[in-house]
Amino acid sequence: MKSLIDQHAAHEAFRFENLMDRFANAKGYPAQTLLIPQPVDLSKKQMGSIETIKNQLLTYGFEWDIFGEDAILVRSVPIILGEPQQTEIIRLFIDYFLMDDSELKRKQTAQIAMMSCKGAVKGNQKMSENEIHVLLEDLVTLNNPFTCPHGRPIILRLKQYELEKLFKRVI
Repeated sequence: MKSLIDQHAAHEAFRFENLMDRFANAKGYPAQTLLIPQPVDLSKKQMGSIETIKNQLLTYGFEWDIFGEDAILVRSVPIILGEPQQTEIIRLFIDYFLMDDSELKRKQTAQIAMMSCKGAVKGNQKMSENEIHVLLEDLVTLNNPFTCPHGRPIILRLKQYELEKLFKRVI
C-alpha cells in the first residue's frame, strides 16, 4: 500500500486549524506597524462597534484611528503564520467579535479557509526534505488530517495493484 499526500491540502489544513484555534482561544498575534497607515472602509455596524471591541482588536495586533464617519486608518496589522496581513482583514476580525448568528459564523469559517488556502504551499512548489518533514509533523497534529477545509482529500492510499494499473503494468 502506497500513500500520496497533497502538500497544498496538508499545509492548508494546518494553517486553517491554527487560525481557527487562535480565533476561538483568543490568542494574540505579533503585530507589524505599517510605514504608511492605510484607510479601510467599514459598515455602519462595524463603525458603531469598533470602540467596544477595541481591546480585543489590540490583542490581535491592530492599531487604528477613526478616519471620518465610515472609515478607520489602520496603523498596524497582525502577523499570522509569519506573514503580515492585509489591512482589510480587520473587517473579518470585527465581524468575528460581533458574531452571533450561524450564517455569519459560516461566512467567517469560509474566509479563514480562503486565507489558509491562499497562504499555503502550492501543489507544484518544490519543497526541501526539511520542509516535507515539518509538513508531515504538522499533519499528524491536526484534528482532521484527512481533508482540507474545502473537503479535498489530503492523503490517498493506493494498493500496489492500483498503482501498477495506473502505469499500465497490469490489466
